[in-house]
Amino acid sequence: MVDSNRRLTLLLTVFFAFAPVVATADTRLRVEFTDKGDCSVVTTGPVGRSAVRYPRQSAEWRCAVTSVGDAGAVDLEVVAPPGAGRPASSFPQLRWTEDNGRWMGRARVPSPPAFVRLVPAGSARERWLDVSVLLAAAAATIWSLAFARGRA
Repeated sequence: MVDSNRRLTLLLTVFFAFAPVVATADTRLRVEFTDKGDCSVVTTGPVGRSAVRYPRQSAEWRCAVTSVGDAGAVDLEVVAPPGAGRPASSFPQLRWTEDNGRWMGRARVPSPPAFVRLVPAGSARERWLDVSVLLAAAAATIWSLAFARGRA
């Protein structure tokens, strides 16, 4: 009896340890940017399917996401434009992989984002973000050193 309880406990432990990896969200959201900068948003979920295409509205890769109501967790997939390199950053934060020459970012988000934004590698915005982080780190270091000397 004790041995079967241990087996059952082990089986349940393994099952629940891997359950989050296997589980998927009820709603899937795919955002794809074209080489012209347009984007298409395809939403699939328990209430049905919708597809919308938006024209490019700015110099950056930004796409509004249509409201899907109270969808809960969403499996988000974002496809960068053909020929584009791996984006320097994105909102929401995505895990990037290359598939057939196109970069695809994936994430599970707790709710649908209002928009998706990609910052192309080598863009002025990327350089500005890098410089601002370095300046903030340098200012914090100088402040810490000056404060430490004043207390010694």
